[in-house]
Amino acid sequence: MAPVNIGESDSAYEIQAEMPGVADESIEVYVRDGLLNIRGYAEQEAPEHNGQLHCAERHAGVFERAIPLNAQIDDSAIKTTACNGVVRVVVPKSKKKSSKASSSGARRITPANKAA
Repeated sequence: MAPVNIGESDSAYEIQAEMPGVADESIEVYVRDGLLNIRGYAEQEAPEHNGQLHCAERHAGVFERAIPLNAQIDDSAIKTTACNGVVRVVVPKSKKKSSKASSSGARRITPANKAA
């Protein structure tokens, strides 16, 4: 499970998720059924050692979080950046009364640029 910080202002949610070892290009962000999903995959490198390996604690595999969004959002304006294993997602709240946080399908948002 990826550790996250979740903040909320009057106009948006801001989420930061740690995904160590996950290439920025492999990160997926999407909204489905009222949940903001952040997902990535880290490949495990074979440990380099001479002789016997005493400890191997580096994690590989899927990192994923599903975060409930309790407000009406504008999922067409979600902004995502990723840099050095940290994903930052800004989810604007909708000003329209009819928007719902739950969408019937998923819309993938790829990190468009690297954070400075």
